[in-house]
Amino acid sequence: MSKQTETTPPNDVAIMRDILMGGHIAQYEVQFAQLDATIAKMNTDIHQRIQQMEDGFNQRLDKLEQMMVAKTDDLQRQIKNVSKQDKTNLSDLLAELSQKVKAD
Repeated sequence: MSKQTETTPPNDVAIMRDILMGGHIAQYEVQFAQLDATIAKMNTDIHQRIQQMEDGFNQRLDKLEQMMVAKTDDLQRQIKNVSKQDKTNLSDLLAELSQKVKAD
């Protein structure tokens, strides 16, 4: 085969494409370019939305963590107060019982 024959098939393909598609190929190329641009824009939009959702999720998670810490601290204070109150009540009861035992 000569070099001319080896280079002929691509030209033949181009000629066949022009014959089959004719003037529509330019229209298809424009449509494909528009589709590529649309897909790229949608991809960018999706990534932005995902980032916004991540940021919102992280903010909510931080607030939830802060609330849980605050509630835990509050519950611990309440437990200490109840414990102190129980100790005081028990002490009062024991003192009263002691007085009753001494009186009998």
